[in-house]
Formats: sequence, structure tokens, C-alpha cells
Amino acid sequence: MMENLRSSWALALCTALLAVGAEGGEPGRETSTPDAAIVSGADLVGRIDFGAMQSAPIVQKLEQAHKNERVRQVSEANRRFEEATGLKREDLRSIIFSANTGTFDANLPESERLEKVDGVIAIALAKPLTLERLTQGIQAMAADGPPPSVSRKKLAGRTVLLVRPSTPEQNAAYLATSRDGATIFLTLSETSLAVALAREHSGRYEVASASIVSAQAGMPADSQLRFAFVVPELLRSQIRGGLNNAKDNPSAAMMEGFLRNFQNIRSLSLSVGLSQDMALHLAGDLGDTESAQQAAMMIQTMLAPMLKAALESRGTPTAIAESFRVAPEGSSLRLGLRLSAEDLDSLGSSVDPAAAGR
Repeated sequence: MMENLRSSWALALCTALLAVGAEGGEPGRETSTPDAAIVSGADLVGRIDFGAMQSAPIVQKLEQAHKNERVRQVSEANRRFEEATGLKREDLRSIIFSANTGTFDANLPESERLEKVDGVIAIALAKPLTLERLTQGIQAMAADGPPPSVSRKKLAGRTVLLVRPSTPEQNAAYLATSRDGATIFLTLSETSLAVALAREHSGRYEVASASIVSAQAGMPADSQLRFAFVVPELLRSQIRGGLNNAKDNPSAAMMEGFLRNFQNIRSLSLSVGLSQDMALHLAGDLGDTESAQQAAMMIQTMLAPMLKAALESRGTPTAIAESFRVAPEGSSLRLGLRLSAEDLDSLGSSVDPAAAGR
């Protein structure tokens, strides 16, 4: 699992709209080129520090234990990308992303919704990459089917790539490299890329909002993966609407009672820290103290026992469940879980029966 996360260029180039903690743009922190990915009004930010992940003892331990297996499991797409670009997995340093979810318009045709969202991903590399090499890498990643169409266009005075997938139902993507070639910018919106390049050119980056900074408060500063989301009112309204619809459904009463504590949720944050073990922290500001206390109590009395029972049924050590922690802190609900290298191996074996005999 961890190996796939760190070595997958497909993840980095195509689905990097995942990973974490936009420390980029935070007040008091020196900014750098990848911070141009922080969009105006961002309520979703994240960063994954792949470089720090590689040196974590738990990663080293897992890699040593599965050294031969890792070589076999590196996907052909990744291998072709590395051959075409000259990059190696160690050259993937970090991913920063952000989005302003308020720019999402559900009234648009489905094919156009993501195109209008103001969101940018920045992939920081250990060495520069030219557009020619990036183009070759993208085309090389295509499996047995036709490769995507890659064309060039001028945007904000720069040459960028327009990548159209071979399947029409998928969104086109815009990519560009920074002036020094050590950062790849990726977005589904032409406008978002133009503005990001303007930020990079001027060196004037967006500063994370007070709400984002507050959402990240309490996160371990050395976490390699950090994510924060300021929940918009539209989502809270949808939660309340779902609760009202569930009132007349007796079978949903328990779930409705649990979710009611989240109807005023303000933010969510997630962090993953890797050292001797893996520490996961999840926090949510539920809007008021009573909701946080009620949610914590219900998780402790219902979810925790269910987690332990599920692990026992798979023959997984219950130490995993015993490391699970949940506690209210003011209006916030905080959850934590620690996993050792042995725990991760055990979980992998229980999910993949073929791994159990290795």
C-alpha cells in the first residue's frame, strides 16, 4: 500500500487531487514555487511529503521486508514513465494541492463541472523536467489502448500541455512546468492554470485563510501527509436535508442520530505521520461542544467495538483496535490510530489472501 503510494506516477499525475496539508501559503512559513498551487479562497488544501516518507523508519523496514516483491509490483505504466522521463520514484518530492469548492456548480452538465472548479496540483521534483520529456512520459503511460492526445498551447505567455484522454467521458487536463522545470502544475481548468502560472511568475502567493489554519490546528507538525477542508454551507444543508428525509425511516434511526451531530460541521482535517510507526489523526470541528461529546460517546460505544470485532474475524491483531483513540476537545472531535509495520503487513494479508502465505 505505502509502496504504491510513493512510487505511482499515475497517482501523482492523474489523481494527485488527493494528497496533503497545504502548509504552502501559511503565514510565517517561507513559500516556494509549488505554493503557486494555492488558489484564491481555497477551502480544500493538502500536501504529501514523499521525500520525508522515504526516510521514515517504518517505510525502510517495510521496503526491506518486501524488497523483491516491490520490484515485481512496480507497474508497467510507472516503469514506462520513468524510462521516458529519466525520473525515478526518489525524484518525486512532494505534492501540494488546493481547491475552492465554492466554484463547483452542480447545475452544469456533468462533463463540465470539474472544468470550472478552481483547483491546482503542484508536483515538486528533485530535478528539472522538460515539456518534451513530460509529453513522452504521459504518452508512455498508456497501457494497451491508444495514448492520450497531447498538444501544446500558449497560456499566460507560457507553453503548456493540453492532454485529452483517449476516452471522451474523461476530462481533459492542463499541465505546465515551472520556469526552473522542477515543479509540474496540473489542473482541469485552463483559467486555474493561467492564474497559477501568474502567481509563480510574480512570486506573490495566496495566504491560507484563518479557517484553514484553524482546521489544521492540533495536527502534528511533522506529519508527512496533511489535509484540511473547510466545510461549505451547501454541504451542511445537504446533511440536514438527508436527516430530515431519514426521520420517517425507523431502520435509519441509529445512523440518523449519529449523523445529526455533524449537521453543523465546520471543518475536517487528516494527518498521517510516519516514524517508527504510522500515526493517523482525524479531526472535525462539529460546531458545538455537545455535538462533539455525543459523537465521541457514540463512536466509543458502537464503532470501536465493531472495529475490534471486524479485526478479530480476520485474525488481525486486536492491538490495532486498542490503539484507536477518540476524544472531544471543545467543539472538535479528534480520532487517532497507530499502526506498526507488523500491523500493516497483517492488514495487507487479511485483505489479500495471497499475501498470507508469504
